[in-house]
Amino acid sequence: MFKKMFYLTVLVALVAALLPGAAFADQIKVKEFAQVDKYALVSAQPMTLQFKGWIGCDKAVISGSVNGKNLYVNILDAKTVGGGKPCDDLRNRAFTKQISFGTLVPGNYTVYVNVDEYGKPQKKFKLVAPMLPTPTASTPAKP
Repeated sequence: MFKKMFYLTVLVALVAALLPGAAFADQIKVKEFAQVDKYALVSAQPMTLQFKGWIGCDKAVISGSVNGKNLYVNILDAKTVGGGKPCDDLRNRAFTKQISFGTLVPGNYTVYVNVDEYGKPQKKFKLVAPMLPTPTASTPAKP
């Protein structure tokens, strides 16, 4: 029973790999982390950050996550599979990317950018997510 299920799973995976799909054109191969030179706070609530730096391949791909009071940002130097320009080790292609973390709980946050396999970030900085103003009911003026 287990063997049949295994072979069926392998067969389905092979057939799926052979089918042409629109997603193939957007496949990327990650070379390494992008070089981040500058960062800026675009908006405190919702928390939106902007990063500028340099890549050697086709595009910078950004992703992020929130873990407690820590924000993690990865900006990858990526090559388009089956096309694009050859990668340049001089990293002379500039990029600007933004990422939004949505509305965060008020407080102090630490941002870690491009954390390597040893836990060392390329950039590390602190931000404050302010409290959002609460609407108050207006009272009518007395005559």
